[in-house]
Amino acid sequence: MNELLGEVDTYADSTLRDEHTAVREKKSKRPQVPLAQRGGLDVPKVSAKSLGHDHPDFARETTHLKGTVETMARRILKLEDIDHLDLGADDDTGFVQKLDGEAEAAELSLQLRQPYFGRMVVKIGGRVTVLSLAKYPFYDPGGQYSTTDWRSPVGQLFYNDAVTWKAGKAQGEVLLKRATDIRDRQLQGIADLYLKPGAEDLAGLAVPIGASREEAAAKAAAAAAALSGKGREDVLMARLSEAASGGMRDIVSTIQPEQDALIRAAGRAPLVVQGPAGSGKTSVAFHRAAYLAFKDRELHERIDPRASLVLMPNRVLADFASKVLSPLGLDGLPIVTPEAWMLDQLGQSGEVAVVDRTLNLLLGDADRKEKQTAWLRAKAMGDAKMLDVVRRALEARFRERLERLQFKTDLVLEDDKGKAKTVTVELTPRMLDAVLTSALERSASGEATVDGLRRTFERDLVTRLMKAAKRDDAEARLAIERQLERELAALSSRVFSIDTPLNEARRLLTRPDVLRDAAKGLLDPARVRALCSADPLLKVHVSTAAMKAGGATAGRRMGWVDVLELPVALCVKAVTSGLGRKLARGQDRYDHVLVDEAQDLSPLQYRLLREVTRSGALSLFGDASQGIHGYRGVSNWDQALAAMGGEVGSTRFLRRTYRSTRQIADLSANVAAAYAKGESYLPEAVPRDGANVRRVPCPPGESLELVTARAVKDVQALGFANVAVIRRRAGGCVEFARALVDEDVDATAIHDETGRYRGGVVVVPVHLAKGLEFDAAVVVGADESGYARDVEYDLRLLYVAVTRGQHALALVHQGVVHPLLEA
Repeated sequence: MNELLGEVDTYADSTLRDEHTAVREKKSKRPQVPLAQRGGLDVPKVSAKSLGHDHPDFARETTHLKGTVETMARRILKLEDIDHLDLGADDDTGFVQKLDGEAEAAELSLQLRQPYFGRMVVKIGGRVTVLSLAKYPFYDPGGQYSTTDWRSPVGQLFYNDAVTWKAGKAQGEVLLKRATDIRDRQLQGIADLYLKPGAEDLAGLAVPIGASREEAAAKAAAAAAALSGKGREDVLMARLSEAASGGMRDIVSTIQPEQDALIRAAGRAPLVVQGPAGSGKTSVAFHRAAYLAFKDRELHERIDPRASLVLMPNRVLADFASKVLSPLGLDGLPIVTPEAWMLDQLGQSGEVAVVDRTLNLLLGDADRKEKQTAWLRAKAMGDAKMLDVVRRALEARFRERLERLQFKTDLVLEDDKGKAKTVTVELTPRMLDAVLTSALERSASGEATVDGLRRTFERDLVTRLMKAAKRDDAEARLAIERQLERELAALSSRVFSIDTPLNEARRLLTRPDVLRDAAKGLLDPARVRALCSADPLLKVHVSTAAMKAGGATAGRRMGWVDVLELPVALCVKAVTSGLGRKLARGQDRYDHVLVDEAQDLSPLQYRLLREVTRSGALSLFGDASQGIHGYRGVSNWDQALAAMGGEVGSTRFLRRTYRSTRQIADLSANVAAAYAKGESYLPEAVPRDGANVRRVPCPPGESLELVTARAVKDVQALGFANVAVIRRRAGGCVEFARALVDEDVDATAIHDETGRYRGGVVVVPVHLAKGLEFDAAVVVGADESGYARDVEYDLRLLYVAVTRGQHALALVHQGVVHPLLEA
């Protein structure tokens, strides 16, 4: 805080510092500023070159910005002096107020460098008001320097094309939308996004009598730009031209209308978003979480980030994305991989490595029939109805055990006069079976997934015992639960005791007779046959390298689990002991679950997520063109919607790709067209030109490392610092990075999920580059030896590789460049 105040002091004038010493004696009074002087508007971080200082309203906006910064600085200084203020509170309350003050000061300190990014002039019921839009709201008692949260209803008007709205019974109207670039408390430029015809005077763009020819021309040009709506595109292009960072950054100031509509979509209805690489899907997902967590939302729709969940495909991307949490107010939001979440639910975190034997078989030398069987078996194991198959298989075992049991005990209950009375109650096998049937029905409906059959059965037993004792009051329930706690637990253990969920899943998957009976009428006959056929994965050797890639810790003896077994094991746990967000005692539903790269999760996983999340609170973001695990992912988005209980056919689309230049986007569209299922999945480039894609052949006699090093140096010479050298496989990435260092390229390597990207040049396998973005990408092996033309899996990886660069792309190839990458 002292460092911050030091920075504030260097900015603030001596009057501000004098007021700091007087803040203990009286509340500072700020003069009211006439509307005509309340200018200022601000936008995303765009370059001064793009927006410029030549806007006619620049001086007025600079004055407003300075006033806002000084007002915020006063507030921070006052909060630091809270120990000296007479708050009229006791010690405990004063301590809490001090903590609240420190939190407010910390939030304001983040906002001080860019107090707001957007400004609007609005008219409501005849009254004209100027609003400053910001990442965080700030209240100025004087009124003129307050800022409005971007997530507020009125904030939505800044992002979309609407210019009127209903404010209660009054009609609201937007007169001006303006974006400004503010960096380190300095105004860099202005761009008007919208101006109502005839409102030039309020925007400072009216030409005064006696104005010079130059001033009149400047104001006329600014007004014409605002009236044309060109400003929004200018602001976006300026932001997209900036260099990449070592982590994800927020897009609050440049959210596009189509993105804003998805961010603000209803929070209690399943949302599926299809968008090409670079369309901002992941950014939209996190900004949606921030919007849903907005404190002014209705309580039943508001989420607690700590009670929500984000699933991302790998830990490298999760770390990259985590940089955006604090700026969006999402501290505490868990970000994990689907595999890590499932292992945690199973209590197996750090105990086993996750391997994908199906992928190894499909890419190996197995015959065509074995590959087909493996694919069909994987699809069957990921079928949403596998939860019902598992429940039916376990039900048969539980009923068989229950046939041999009965329950008889004495209860001591008080009557309505407070007199203790002993009651003998007995439940026959038939009664116990009825209790189990009721619990199974609730499990099948999803009502009991969080608690599981065991807890549900015990609660229903208490209800049946109350009925036998002819009692229906809460006091009797508490007395029965207390007296019979051990007996009920012992009874349910005799019924529901199983091995670990993982071992039970493996046992079920190796019992064709049990599987066939349980799956009959639930799964398609072809899938039943695939499940009950000989498992081709038994022939696949799990190597040490595969174990390490799957999370095995060096020097520690660990087992492994196939990635396809995890959802089935989760079904076992869901049926028996339940799933959900872990609490100190028991489990609860998640407030909201967001899934990135959603095309790679199965319908079964979506059904399980649906049953442990508040009704409808699921948001999926993916790109069918980037799906690299078709055997265990959804075949189409309607499958995901159906598994989540959503409306089939309601997939929403992001069609523009913002990340890359037109040259890169056109090339990636050519790759995607080779396998994409429809035109809706192909990217549309924004009108941003850049360097031509470079095709760099590796001459005979020269090493691939040397040629790659030259390509990296070429893009660095263009001013790009963050460069990805993308290889087809993880093996050899470390050695390749060392070879680049020998060629005077300072490079690091990410070869497994423990790696973290910290900027600069990095050598990374294509599957771990997924979701990341860089200034430039150098794709090594951009030929058919690296990406086979007739293997769809390879083409999908190639699409991922060529869509990682924002501004430049180089294709290093041996022999002829890949046919889909030709000029």
